[in-house]
Amino acid sequence: MSGLARGIDTRAHKASLETGTVAVLAGGHDRVYPAQNEPLLNAILERGGAVISEMPMGWEPRGRDFPRRNRIVSGLSYGVVVVEAARRSGSLITARFALEQGREVFAVPGSPLDPRAEGTNDLIRDGATLCAGVEHVTSVLEVFLGLNLLGYTPTFSHAYIIESLTKVINAAFSFIPGVVGVYEGGNGIILKALGYTTAIGVALALIRRGAILFWAGFGFAILLWRTVDRGAKSLAKPGTEPVSEEA
Repeated sequence: MSGLARGIDTRAHKASLETGTVAVLAGGHDRVYPAQNEPLLNAILERGGAVISEMPMGWEPRGRDFPRRNRIVSGLSYGVVVVEAARRSGSLITARFALEQGREVFAVPGSPLDPRAEGTNDLIRDGATLCAGVEHVTSVLEVFLGLNLLGYTPTFSHAYIIESLTKVINAAFSFIPGVVGVYEGGNGIILKALGYTTAIGVALALIRRGAILFWAGFGFAILLWRTVDRGAKSLAKPGTEPVSEEA
């Protein structure tokens, strides 16, 4: 899931062509930006991916349309990985949208002397999850989604998803000069760490959240009942009459 922009977006889309990728456009479907990525857009569609936009056909993307696009990118994702960002980067807008939408935010740390890493370093300082490898993303998302609770062996479709995620993140890291082979050991390590059955994992996560809400509501009901009961008993005591405002 990305915005079909130059650089990291392009690398991520290309890396996940075989497993499926979604591109979100700032303009209409017939106004691809940048134009050099039109062949990539066609490749995404040919291999079963999706290209979406909220703008009408013929709409030329303007500067204000890109932040609007970014909110769709974050909204359709479980988490957002910010690989590189200056302090006024559009990637930080995506991170802000992700926080507002309740998504996980990951940031790749960089040198404090590199202005292109100021934004990501700020995100980490403000509480984003430090991301230096694929496992830093998958370990958070498996908890967020309630996965890996029973240690089931993943089916083909689950392995397919993990493989896609691995390729996208590795491609993003490979875009940074000097960073090579961030994740080594193959998908087997990830699959071993993420063994699950999706239906059971999600169901247990919902049950866990539902149980918390149930007991919280139950406790509040008991407290409310005791308060009302005490008030009723105090009014029912002999010799007690309500004091009028005139008195």
